[in-house]
Amino acid sequence: MNCGIAEAHRNGIVTSASLLANGEAFAEAAELARATGGLGVGVHLNLNDGPPVAPRESVPSLVNDAGQFEADRMACC
Repeated sequence: MNCGIAEAHRNGIVTSASLLANGEAFAEAAELARATGGLGVGVHLNLNDGPPVAPRESVPSLVNDAGQFEADRMACC
């Protein structure tokens, strides 16, 4: 997906993208963003899937025993 975004930007299709801080491909995405001049980059905050970026102790009410976010804990309705 990261390479596709960079290629789409080079071809004039994409002007901006978001980085998912706790995504599996974050490091690659950050490097591609630095190398892809002119691409607008924002940060996508994720509070319901995967590992938190902050230490588990910082968000104990949001994570399960394994230190992962749980989508059902975030349901508000």
